[in-house]
Amino acid sequence: MFARQGVRGTAVAAVAERAGATPSALIHHFGSKDGLVRADLEEADRRALQRLPVPAYAELTLDEAFES
Repeated sequence: MFARQGVRGTAVAAVAERAGATPSALIHHFGSKDGLVRADLEEADRRALQRLPVPAYAELTLDEAFES
């Protein structure tokens, strides 16, 4: 949702509804909307790294993986 609508254009309530949770549950778990966005970006990085031919033990950042 953040990618399609932007961070400002995406309400926590809309994310919660899509996830089948309440807005207060998301804030409790992630701490804030910024925390939710950070977790979303970290998950996107994790998935991108899985698609690259980098050993799992390397623990590179996405930028470092592309430099390899």
